[in-house]
Amino acid sequence: MSSLDLLLQSNPLRSMNPPLSCTALGRHSLPFLSFRKPGYWKAARVVLVAGLLAANGFSHGTVVYPESRVYRIYQSNPDNPSFQLAANAVAMDGTLSYYTWNEVSRMIPAAVQAGLPPGFDYSPWIPDGQLGSAGRVDPNSNEYPRTYMGLDQVSPDWPKTPVVAGETITVDFLATAPHDPSVWDVWMTKADWNPNMPLTWEQMEFLGRPQATLAASHYTFDLTIPRDRSGHHVLYVIWQRDDPAGEAFFSTSDIEVQPPKALYPGSNDDLILSSGTNGVLSSAPPADEKTVSNGQVWTVELSSPGGSFVGQPRVFLARELLPGDTLDSLFGLPDVYLHPVEDVSILPGGTLSAGGDAVSWPLPVSSVGRTFLFQGGVFSASALNGAYASTDVHVLHVVP
Repeated sequence: MSSLDLLLQSNPLRSMNPPLSCTALGRHSLPFLSFRKPGYWKAARVVLVAGLLAANGFSHGTVVYPESRVYRIYQSNPDNPSFQLAANAVAMDGTLSYYTWNEVSRMIPAAVQAGLPPGFDYSPWIPDGQLGSAGRVDPNSNEYPRTYMGLDQVSPDWPKTPVVAGETITVDFLATAPHDPSVWDVWMTKADWNPNMPLTWEQMEFLGRPQATLAASHYTFDLTIPRDRSGHHVLYVIWQRDDPAGEAFFSTSDIEVQPPKALYPGSNDDLILSSGTNGVLSSAPPADEKTVSNGQVWTVELSSPGGSFVGQPRVFLARELLPGDTLDSLFGLPDVYLHPVEDVSILPGGTLSAGGDAVSWPLPVSSVGRTFLFQGGVFSASALNGAYASTDVHVLHVVP
C-alpha cells in the first residue's frame, strides 16, 4: 500500500461512496475533483497535498530565491497557470507534480559512496536535457511517483529573477523537511550559454560548495554572480544529503544578469585622468603616446572639474599591458569595469572634491617600448560587490 493510500485511509475523504484510492486518483492528476462542488474539492486538495508533503519521503524543498522553475509554477496556481510554460508543464506532468513542488529529487547513493566530492558527476542519473526535471521523465518509473518533464522546456521565456553581475546575492532554499548532515553544490550556465538550447552539463560551470545556514526552515548562503555573465542564465543548486540513500534535491532558477549599477555613468566630462608631467591624457586609447625617460615619476590625477563627485574610497590602477591583452569592459571605452578585488588599488580615506586627487606611479626601468594601462574611478558604497560610480581609462605607450 502506498503512502497516498495510507493517507486516504485515515482521511475523511475515505468515507466517500465510492471510497478514493490511488487508482482513482491516478499518477499525475486529480480527475475526481469534478465530482463535487469546486469549493468542496478545493478544501479536499489542501488536505491531500498537505498530507503528501508530510508523508512522502521525496518531499523536502526547493530554492525560493532566485525562484526555481517548479516553485514559480506552484506560485502561478497549477489549476490555472498564469504563464504559458507553466500551463505546458501541468499538461505534461499533471497538477499534483506542481503542488508537490518540493519533490524534485533523486536517490543517488553513489554520491555518498564516493565521499561527496565537490562537483560530483550526476550525469549518469540526470542526462543532458533533463537537468530541470532531475531526470524524472518516466511516467512508469518505480523509483519516483511523479514526473517533472515540464521543467526541461527549452525557452528564453522562463520568468527570471533580476541580479547584477559581480554582486553577491543570498540564495534561499525553503526546506519543508530540513536534513543534516548535507552538502550544497552550485552550478551556473557558462557565459556563452544559449537559452534556446537544452541545459547540458558541458554548459554548466561549477561555482563551488557554499556553507549554508539554517533558520526557520530556510537554508541560506551567499553567492557572487560572475562578472562575465549577462542576460538570461540558469542557476542550478543541488542539495545532497549525507545518508546511505543518497537523497538529493535539484533546483533550477532562471536569472536575468544585469550590468553593474552606476551611480553616475562614466565619461570624460565626469572623471578625468591627467598627468602632472605631460598634461591631460586623451580619452581615446590607444592614441596616448608620451615621451618619457626611464624611471620617471608619472603623476596621474583623478579630477572632477564640476565638483559633482563625492565618493569614498577612491580607486586607481596602473598596470602593464602585455601582447595579446584586451581591455575588459562591459560598457565600452572609456567606461571600464574596475574589479575591486582583482585589479584595483584603493587609496586611503577621504572624499573626492572638485580639486581632484593624485597618485604618483614611477615608470619601471627600461619602460621605453612598453604599454601601460591607467584606470581611475570612484566607487559607490557597495564597491566590494562590484558597483562603481564612474571610471575613466587611458593607455600610455612609452616612446623614446
